[in-house]
Amino acid sequence: MDISDSNIAAGKVNPFTGTAAWRLIIFFSMLFVLIIIGGIGYFRFLQKKTETEIRNELMAIARLKVDQIVQWRKERLDDADVLHRDQRLAMQVGRFFQDTTRVAEKRDIINSIRARVENYDYKDAILFDTAGNPHLYVPDSPIYVGYLLKENLQKIKKNYQPVMTDLHQAGSNFFHFDLLIPLLVFKGHDSVMTGSLDLRIDASRKLFPIIHSWPTPSITSETLIVRREADSVVYLNKLRNNSKQALHLKFPLNSPHLPAAIGARGFEGTVEGVDYNGFPVLAAIIKIPGTPWIMVSKVDQQEIYAPLHRQMTYIGIILGLVVMLSGALLWLWIRGLSHQSLKMQLAAELEKQALRSHFDYLVKYANDVYLLVNGSMQIIEINDRALEVYGYSREEITGLPLIRLRAKGYADTLPMQ
Repeated sequence: MDISDSNIAAGKVNPFTGTAAWRLIIFFSMLFVLIIIGGIGYFRFLQKKTETEIRNELMAIARLKVDQIVQWRKERLDDADVLHRDQRLAMQVGRFFQDTTRVAEKRDIINSIRARVENYDYKDAILFDTAGNPHLYVPDSPIYVGYLLKENLQKIKKNYQPVMTDLHQAGSNFFHFDLLIPLLVFKGHDSVMTGSLDLRIDASRKLFPIIHSWPTPSITSETLIVRREADSVVYLNKLRNNSKQALHLKFPLNSPHLPAAIGARGFEGTVEGVDYNGFPVLAAIIKIPGTPWIMVSKVDQQEIYAPLHRQMTYIGIILGLVVMLSGALLWLWIRGLSHQSLKMQLAAELEKQALRSHFDYLVKYANDVYLLVNGSMQIIEINDRALEVYGYSREEITGLPLIRLRAKGYADTLPMQ
């Protein structure tokens, strides 16, 4: 009688349980890797999209501010043109300089200049004679005349055209422009200069507020104007993250990553760089028409990407929880399969033991010979009658290949099948 262990277990233990579990583990691992790769790709996509949006926003803000500054300068130059053509004022000035003791003439000139100063955002004014000497001040207090002003007085004396100087400093904290206007009396095709008027423009009243304002809430966003001076780039307005006054902060023109220097070297557009405070920034750079100035609108990259990093952190936490939950469910499922497999193996073993017990019960005391062999045709059990027939002890015959079984003393006896 041939009853093998494999035959006993056939159909009772799932031979694919281990393979299926490993396949599921591999699938889960690949899914986890794909989630990570997908998350990195999605983050880079959002980062690129955010960068493009910020670049466009910075350029739009820079263009807006350039337009505002150009309009502001145009208004000042229009004021100069109106006064340049004011025949009444020019003739009054001419009569005054012919006789400076004329009180009524002096009063009318001062009132006319004061109205212009008070109503058109000028800080003060100086009236010069044709030789460049100051005579009247509005308000009535002497004003220092520097070399730049004297130089431009000579310039308008030659070409009879208004001049607006570049931004410069007077005193410890007064940053201004001089709007120099030749006062002309027209006589046919000729014109006679009777004097010149200097309207001093306080940069802190309108220009700096235009530059410093930002249309949206931001911690690091900033607009600044710079100009090139020899081998340096100079910041013309006060900066958010630097204590130096306007016109006092300079950097080498060849600074490779400084947006202000990049703009001073002729570049226009958006650029990544490192700002004057050492932080990485995105910046938009535009030249301001009619001036030697460059507009730079910038924002720190840390502020740009902070919301994206927070968003990806939340997504990462959620994905992590999903992966952990999926892993826990997979572990429980594999553990359940393992328990099921153990139960099936135990049931098969119990069935095997029961069969062997049944075999013992049936054949132990039978008069016929009974043998129990495994799949390798080795004897694993034998009844007492077989021991008598073959003349072996139970220890000698257990594990003996069936083909070698012979009754002792009978070499030609064939083994009982």
